[in-house]
Amino acid sequence: MKRFFVTALLFLAGLQIFAANAVSQGLGGPQVPVAKATIEGTVARSTTGDAVSRAQITIVRNAPAPVAPGQPNPAATQTAPNAGQRGAAPQGAAGQANAGAAAGATPSIAPVFTDDQGKFQITDLEPGTYRLFSARNGYARMEYGQKLLKRPGTVLNITAGQVMKDVAFKLTPAGTVTGRIVDDLGEPLPGLTVQILRSTYDQNGKRTLQPTSTAKTNDLGEYRVYYVPPGRYFVSALAAAPSFDAILAAAANPGGGANTNEVVAPGYIQTYFPNTTDYTRAVPIEVLPGSEITAIHFTMVRQQRYHVKGRVIDITTGKPPQTAQLSLSARNSAVAQNPLDSILGAAGGGNNYNSADGTFDVRDVAPGSYWLQTLAAGAPQPGAGQTAANAVAAALGSIMTAIQPLEVSGADVENLTIALGGGITIPGRIQVEGTPPPAFGFDRIALTLNPTSGVVSLGSLLQLARPGSDGTFSLEKVNAGEYRFAIQGMPPAMFIKSARFEQADILASGFTVSDRSPGTLQVVVSANSGQIDGIVTDKDAKPVRGIPTVLIPDSNRDRRDIYKIVQSDQNGHYIINGISPGEYKLFAWEDIEPFSYFDLDVLKQFEEKGRSIHIVESSKETVDVRLIPAATP
Repeated sequence: MKRFFVTALLFLAGLQIFAANAVSQGLGGPQVPVAKATIEGTVARSTTGDAVSRAQITIVRNAPAPVAPGQPNPAATQTAPNAGQRGAAPQGAAGQANAGAAAGATPSIAPVFTDDQGKFQITDLEPGTYRLFSARNGYARMEYGQKLLKRPGTVLNITAGQVMKDVAFKLTPAGTVTGRIVDDLGEPLPGLTVQILRSTYDQNGKRTLQPTSTAKTNDLGEYRVYYVPPGRYFVSALAAAPSFDAILAAAANPGGGANTNEVVAPGYIQTYFPNTTDYTRAVPIEVLPGSEITAIHFTMVRQQRYHVKGRVIDITTGKPPQTAQLSLSARNSAVAQNPLDSILGAAGGGNNYNSADGTFDVRDVAPGSYWLQTLAAGAPQPGAGQTAANAVAAALGSIMTAIQPLEVSGADVENLTIALGGGITIPGRIQVEGTPPPAFGFDRIALTLNPTSGVVSLGSLLQLARPGSDGTFSLEKVNAGEYRFAIQGMPPAMFIKSARFEQADILASGFTVSDRSPGTLQVVVSANSGQIDGIVTDKDAKPVRGIPTVLIPDSNRDRRDIYKIVQSDQNGHYIINGISPGEYKLFAWEDIEPFSYFDLDVLKQFEEKGRSIHIVESSKETVDVRLIPAATP
């Protein structure tokens, strides 16, 4: 059953990725040969300046379209998603840089390695926009142009025949964290997961703990987390449920790799160093370059676990569904979850579903606040013909989903009733103002709904609609709840001008879906967006590369969809497209935590340093912006 849902999930994730990247590169024409470019540079150790040999240099192309010399490239920007999304990090921001490539990039160029003198050369480059990364065992991965670790790097605008020299990386030695975990009797606990957590902001501007490195305890209860970038961290230990990656690995290699003699004892709650279950009382550790932090020990304490019991019913048939999968994910966790793990459920010790009467039992649930997610397969909808695509479509059409909040505290939760098969169809239409670019087409975009709660579910992935040639669409099986909408695959030079549901404006506030039949969702997108470009300069009026440049609405700051975030390129130049008309402030920070600008208290500190800008439809403004220096420690 779980394998079916994993397969369906991967298929839906593929649809989402396709929709998000379905932007044409424009109309083709005769190809004119262009001169190739070259990048040369060195890699050195930041603490001593010594050359680093055998460092891997990876270059990732963001946009294949050539760039005319001296002209800005719109693909060098990374803006917030369209309406409904909760904001975006700049390309190469924390999490992306460590992945080795920014989202949406095309890693089509083979990496090169430094020689004994720490030198490297990348040749035969087509003109375009690129990002450059350096990595070596024992060091923190780095993107070219990073001012600090875990910060965005610099977009490189490479022109025909250009020879870019003196590209310098200074890799910082990574650290190590070690310790031992025992139970309340002093016995070692093997198979527990240790997480190195960094305090940061999520895409909603909320403080959260983001896992950066993990390790498992061995038979002695010992763990060793290595290659940890220097920084300030929290450390936690837990008996984790299988992650999405672990499930896929087990499916690919059934029975392989696991030690069948190892028993991971249940009942242990997530514990933070030094031995507290309250993350607000956790004590941070400081990992210095090349350091080894030892004796980060834990004594784990068991906690009472409970059952969540109830019954699932398909309201369209009045009978239990043939199959069902119930899972729990933390509702108010301080630790950020992988969205795929939250879909599959990372809490509880599994569930027992009886298709004869629809009863279920989710076991080993710790006290806390959860989302209870239910996935069930009804009778497959008939497909046209017997093709594989139709079979998949029929299977996906049979999936029913539900999600609801759940509190577990001091006793089993019993007699829950989960009704599936409901939901309504929301019809709608997208209209276009102005002349859209060639990259726009109704067949290249998709409209999705996102719960305002922020929880990721399979149901939200199912709520994806592609408009017809006249712009009409239908969102199927929408359950009652609060939503924001998003349009994926829309060219960056366009913006959403208006959106109305049941005649109410929903751009700023989102909208509520009830069980009754709703009105239509009317959306207007416009090609008449504004544009800003300019140079980021320091106090001496010199251009500064790799600077996060953020355009923030002066009012309606809950409208995360109209925030725009880019980095200045190697010449200090930035360009922002797809701007909705209105009043804005432009900020250029030497150093700021990604997503922290969504926190109004953080932004309040910089209000007087922002550059005010007025944007009207189709306006093109040139605005140089002064760098906001990083705070002195």
